[in-house]
Amino acid sequence: MYILYKIAIFLLPIAFKISGFLGNKKVLERKKILKHQQIQHTVRTIWVHAASSGEMMTAIPLLEKLQEKTGLPIVCSFFSPSGYNFFLTHPLPQKCLILPLPTETNIAQFIQQINPEICLWMKNEFWLEYLQKIHKMNIPLYWIDVNLKNKLNIFNKLIFSNLYLFNKIFTLNKNLPNSPQIMQTNTLKFDSVLPLFDNIFEHPKLEKYAKNKTTIILGSCHAKDINIWIDYAFKYPKQFSNINWIIAPHEPQDISIKNMLRRFPYYTYSSANFLSNIIYVDTIGDLRYLYKFTDGAFIGGGFNKGVHNVLEAAIYSVSVCFGPHYKSFPEATTLLENNLAMEIHSVEDFSLFIEKFIPEKKTTSNALAHTNPSFFGSTHHVFSEIMVDYERLSAKFLRH
Repeated sequence: MYILYKIAIFLLPIAFKISGFLGNKKVLERKKILKHQQIQHTVRTIWVHAASSGEMMTAIPLLEKLQEKTGLPIVCSFFSPSGYNFFLTHPLPQKCLILPLPTETNIAQFIQQINPEICLWMKNEFWLEYLQKIHKMNIPLYWIDVNLKNKLNIFNKLIFSNLYLFNKIFTLNKNLPNSPQIMQTNTLKFDSVLPLFDNIFEHPKLEKYAKNKTTIILGSCHAKDINIWIDYAFKYPKQFSNINWIIAPHEPQDISIKNMLRRFPYYTYSSANFLSNIIYVDTIGDLRYLYKFTDGAFIGGGFNKGVHNVLEAAIYSVSVCFGPHYKSFPEATTLLENNLAMEIHSVEDFSLFIEKFIPEKKTTSNALAHTNPSFFGSTHHVFSEIMVDYERLSAKFLRH
């Protein structure tokens, strides 16, 4: 399994060169960012790495607490340009970077330049060479919100054989080996969405638009989600026309989705001209605030690899539905178990969601927060565990 992984890593730069030659936009953008990337940190930092902006947003309450307590600046990194672009303008990280390909030289230079005192890796990101180097340098390393699967495949075997690299692992899974290093917690997503409920986000035009009709949002949607929506438009045209729709693709510039929408008259969110019953969200970072204006949310990803953030909608007591690929996301299961969401497989299911699941307008009460208070608090638990190690190491350093 290790040999196969090493072969894949060896072939990665070649694959990137070929993709860039063929005009892959993400690869070319990543290359451009890395070419001009400058790292000038000389002080010690807290380094947090995530695959996406959504995963990084999950960590924000934890990072705020860590920075307040330690005084260390935050450096965040992404492998993909989309997360990087979003966090360039975010107020928290003092530096936002693209993670270089895992060659020996790249790894050594990158870690030396960002000079981390604490390393946090979010969700299921696993770059073995980086993790081995961090461990070798005796830098405290924490894996947070990870979904450790017991399935016996090559990649999972590789992961389980290298868990020793982490000081502590905060996993969403139960029934794992008893170890002081591995701790079961709820996802930090619950804590990260709580501030949204009290957030004062005003958009008078959108509020007026949403009051006229039932408003349903397709949040972080992909082409397969849009297909369900299009089927609904043609199978139930009268009901479709009596609903306001907000379409927010996972990638706002997704050409395939734009092509699918050609037959529908719509206005972009950035234009603020809401003259049809379809709004296309062409901005990044606004989606989590738009749910408050809606009555129902079809969260995308459930017909692809996995559903996206369901809690950003649920925190506003918005009725939620999503496709069948959600079992790797405990928060989605939690919503289903508490009748706060509906699983859909077809256009008929989507119609049932609209006609039966959201017959009443959303209330102003925070149904998610009141369903089970034990969902919340994982951020404080993780923070406390990290600080125990940090203070012990700081005391040891002072004694010497």
